[in-house]
Amino acid sequence: MRMTKVGAIATLALFLCSSGLFADVKRRWRLDFECEKPDLITYEGEGGDREDFWFVVYKVTNPTDQDVPLIIDLTLRTDKDRYSHNGYFPGPEEQIVAKLEHLVGLSAGLRHERLKEMKAAGRHLNTSDQRAKKFLKPKESFQGIAVFANVDRDLRTIDLLVAGLMDPVKYRTGKPKDEEDAKRKYAYENQILKFSYKRANERYYVQFDPIQFVRKDWIVKVLGTVGDLDTVRILIEALENNDPTIRKAAIGLLSNMLKQTYNFDGDKSVEENMGAILSWKEWWSRNQHKLVFNAEKGIFEVVEPPAK
Repeated sequence: MRMTKVGAIATLALFLCSSGLFADVKRRWRLDFECEKPDLITYEGEGGDREDFWFVVYKVTNPTDQDVPLIIDLTLRTDKDRYSHNGYFPGPEEQIVAKLEHLVGLSAGLRHERLKEMKAAGRHLNTSDQRAKKFLKPKESFQGIAVFANVDRDLRTIDLLVAGLMDPVKYRTGKPKDEEDAKRKYAYENQILKFSYKRANERYYVQFDPIQFVRKDWIVKVLGTVGDLDTVRILIEALENNDPTIRKAAIGLLSNMLKQTYNFDGDKSVEENMGAILSWKEWWSRNQHKLVFNAEKGIFEVVEPPAK
């Protein structure tokens, strides 16, 4: 996976939610994650159109003694270097659950009711369900489901990238460069859990080959120091990265540091976001010399110079 100084993470909407972030000792949380192999279904819509969807069923547990924000995000990356982000697909999701829970013989209405009951019990929660839930309580678990569209049918390898399992703010333990650097106690660090799979290469038509697990790795990248102005510049540049997970990381951090997004959407392409990107660049050109970090709030503020 190609990486820049800005690594991949989903969304960081809750990571600077209180000034307690800058206490002398910060407890960093981490969630436990386990999953089944990615699988494929063909969904037939009401008009008879057929479309392939990949899906992953997984379990998340909070082993800590604190409430943890639910910011989990899953992305599939194939050997063709294409990315697919877990989306909201009610029809395919319901069909997947019906298959997993042996509900195929039920009517659509009954299946829908059973799905609602299971979600209320913490089973088959999609990303939207998790955002509505907001937090995972101490020792609490849930079963999640991620659905992906537009994935290469004839892929030979696939990586499942899981973001949001580790607190993105870490206490700095390295030796500071100077006195000013010593004041910055925290850094943004991205940790992505990567599951790698490959086709078994047993059949002539590769799309029918089963998926085999290869290995599990953590990808760790330091994104920059909390309160460092250069981190803002790097994140704005990352909005044009061809990796959607990096774009989502950048806008997640920027929206927390500066409380604005210019309607940038990390799930859309660079071309679709070009208007927002130009707005960010213009904003940076006008305000980079006016930005002051407010350590109490954990954000950058534009401070106009005093009138002469």
